[in-house]
Amino acid sequence: MNMVKVPNRIPVILSESEIERLLEVAYSEGEGMMYEFGISTALRLAEILALSWSDIDFDHQTIIVKNSVDTGIGGKQKIMKIRSDIRQVMIPSQLLPKLQKHKEEQQLMKEELGDQYDDEHDLVFPKKGGGVQTPSTVRNRFKRLVEKANIRKITFHDLRKTHASLLVKAGVPLYLVSKQLGYKSVDTLYNFLPPQFRFNEIN
Repeated sequence: MNMVKVPNRIPVILSESEIERLLEVAYSEGEGMMYEFGISTALRLAEILALSWSDIDFDHQTIIVKNSVDTGIGGKQKIMKIRSDIRQVMIPSQLLPKLQKHKEEQQLMKEELGDQYDDEHDLVFPKKGGGVQTPSTVRNRFKRLVEKANIRKITFHDLRKTHASLLVKAGVPLYLVSKQLGYKSVDTLYNFLPPQFRFNEIN
């Protein structure tokens, strides 16, 4: 029998109105793209911060998730290869033009800063001057945005659960939702999906 890990807290699944309020506040602070990306793709924070532009295929609307950010000795952030969870994730059509615009704006920033820009990893969501962001710093900023948006308290990881819930609500088969999130079994979804969606086994 496969043992399914039960979460120690019940994830918060955002409503569509809460998502709108969160993104409105995030974009007003100049950080909306990363959070909309998280909601739209269900990547983990460490995966988002390690994502490079070469991992994104705009033509086929896919992302190859193969790296993750890890905190090394002295608190320095390192890009590490994922050993067991490399996966391909679909990019929603409505996100593509926003992502392309984000890339163009980033290119302008690189040209403006020149050699001062840290472009070693060609990251999609680096620090303002390039380089790897620290997950704890992003989580603290996210917490502040959530409070400012005046929505239920959530963690960045809850964006993955929200994404999964939206997919299932739209009628996407559970096995495809599991694949998108990198779960080995659909059983993991039962830990947080609303009861009305738990039997959406569409083949």
